[in-house]
Amino acid sequence: KAQQFKVLLYTKTAGFHHSSIHEGVIAMRRLAERHSFSLEWHEDANIFNEKKLAEFQAVVFLNTTGDILNADQQK
Repeated sequence: KAQQFKVLLYTKTAGFHHSSIHEGVIAMRRLAERHSFSLEWHEDANIFNEKKLAEFQAVVFLNTTGDILNADQQK
């Protein structure tokens, strides 16, 4: 099956890193396989720039904590 769309899965934490994050990543990967969408997982805030974000149709913040994006990345 062709991939319908591309999702950025972001799990960076600036504090408590819950052990369930990895289970959430596994669950998201299964959803991507089952529903034919592409999933790219990151914990590096540098992905939040105009050029890179243009590749994605959706962003999922999974159990992120604290101040994880600077002012430019938040824009």
